[in-house]
Amino acid sequence: MDELVALFGNILNQIFGLEGDIQSIINLVREVPNVAGTSDGTIYNYVLTVFNIILPIGYTLMCVFFMISFLNKTIMFELMHWENIVSMLIRLFLAKVVIVNSFALLELIATVVVGICDTLAPNSPDLQGFSRIANWNSMIDQILNEFRDIGLIAKIFYFIQYFVIWAVMLLIRIAVYFVVFGRLIELCVYTIMAPIPLSTMVSDEFNSIAFRFVQSYIAVCLQGVVIVVLCYVYLMIAARWINPGDGVAPIAGVIAYVLSSVALLFALLKSESWAKAIMGL
Repeated sequence: MDELVALFGNILNQIFGLEGDIQSIINLVREVPNVAGTSDGTIYNYVLTVFNIILPIGYTLMCVFFMISFLNKTIMFELMHWENIVSMLIRLFLAKVVIVNSFALLELIATVVVGICDTLAPNSPDLQGFSRIANWNSMIDQILNEFRDIGLIAKIFYFIQYFVIWAVMLLIRIAVYFVVFGRLIELCVYTIMAPIPLSTMVSDEFNSIAFRFVQSYIAVCLQGVVIVVLCYVYLMIAARWINPGDGVAPIAGVIAYVLSSVALLFALLKSESWAKAIMGL
């Protein structure tokens, strides 16, 4: 019987603690693969290496798009004026400059977003303070005392009830980290492939691809800001809801905690679409 109580106690301890993962989540959000010092050096070096491999492809595509635009304007007799020729050559030069410095430009955008995330933290609730407000240990002790006092059959149903809650919280944690890691991978792909969409800047017919890429990249970066805000809002909401008052069963606090965690998960799943909406995508 003592083993069952110990196992039940371990399950209770693992149910709570998502708020303790918030700092890890925020640290992952701050990891930007193309900003030195914010992520693991191995990731940064790999992204930079592959970016340099893709860079010549960007140059080639830039020339292709330039020739397409040049031939199109020739057919339409738009190159009869020297101003149009100079304009195309200037655009070619600017496109080359942008592609050459695209890694640095994306790094600048990401650095600004990381700075925004950092400024949010000091004005947000204390992460350790949340655990004090929630007073998990007191709630866990109360649940364990109830578990010890009931009969064997009731213990089984009690155990199943909290085991289901534990499984739900485990899935929520996995999904939350899945969203955050997915954003990190997306940033890696955007950075590595940047020369390809940016090569369209040289063409009137296709330059919308480049501008849309920049918008999308900023949106992915802004998703990090949205995630950080959601994490802190979750702490405030959860701290307010999960403390049952006197005479209220502990299960009420547990259910409120699970519901607030589910709300956090759904909000994180929507963070990408919200960031894109902010950028008008």
